[in-house]
Amino acid sequence: MESIKRTYKLGAVSYILWGVLHIVVGIFPLIALSTSGISGMLESLQGMAGVPATVEEPLRQAAFFVAEHHFNLAAFGILAIIVAVKLNWKNHPLGFWTNLVVLGMVDFSFIFGQIIPGYIPFALGIIGPIFYVIGAGLTGIGLYRADSYHSSEHSLSAAG
Repeated sequence: MESIKRTYKLGAVSYILWGVLHIVVGIFPLIALSTSGISGMLESLQGMAGVPATVEEPLRQAAFFVAEHHFNLAAFGILAIIVAVKLNWKNHPLGFWTNLVVLGMVDFSFIFGQIIPGYIPFALGIIGPIFYVIGAGLTGIGLYRADSYHSSEHSLSAAG
């Protein structure tokens, strides 16, 4: 039973790391926006160096759209940590399914919207999805092994 606990707790830790990563990625551009304005925020993003001091209105709107996106990333990071600490850490099925589906959707859209088109370098962008796959795999194994353990426990008590 101890190895089962270790498995899903390591999965929870992986989801916590996913959450911290997304909070940092989400907040960093917002700090740059508040301290350096739109140009500073855009320059803080990968591949956006050399933004002119005078930003036209469409680019300004795009900057606030990007800021909203990063705020949402930070919110997903907080959600991942709360679910990992409150549910995955206790091997609860709701935690497994919540992080599997919600974080999977976040990473799926990131992979197809940022990594595959080449907007984010693969080596940098793959870190979050790796934490996701590890978290999903380990919490899934922990949940499956706990169910198998309890099933065999019930069959032994019925036979005895």
